Amino acid sequence: ARKATIIEQLISNGDDPIILDAGDLFFKKDYIDPGVTLETSKINAEIIVECFNNMGCDAFSPGSNDFAAGISFVIEQYNKSNFPYVSCNIIDLNDKLLFKPYIIRESNNKNIGVIGLASFFESDGIKVLDPIASLESIITEVDEKSDFIILLFNSSQQDLNKLYQKNFPIDMILS
Repeated sequence: ARKATIIEQLISNGDDPIILDAGDLFFKKDYIDPGVTLETSKINAEIIVECFNNMGCDAFSPGSNDFAAGISFVIEQYNKSNFPYVSCNIIDLNDKLLFKPYIIRESNNKNIGVIGLASFFESDGIKVLDPIASLESIITEVDEKSDFIILLFNSSQQDLNKLYQKNFPIDMILS
């Protein structure tokens, strides 16, 4: 409710807010808490998706906690979402990206590239590729299409440190 109120205020002031999330949106941990039933946890996650649909989310990059109920649940939520999921390094078992690696969103006559990325984690039905190598493989393409690049990085501190050592043309990192 607080987020929605702020967004509504910005829009009513004539601003064009960009609503992004860098992951761990559905669940608080990468497993379902034993004190809460799976059904209750899923209902909470579904309410979050509905709220993000209503707020007008521009992009979401799934993280490890989002897969706590499994890949099929993430895909169900993706199909219920009216906003894109982005990730350039989460793939299925057939080595195909689960989601688009990035989006380009226009705002104030500028093209904003939004890239999704996650540090390594394990979950049935998916593989997580090396985040730095995955980012390296698409960054030039995104840079050519963008005036400003935002990286949504559900990251470990170790991977953030590796990222900081690179000279990627990233303007903002949300982690």
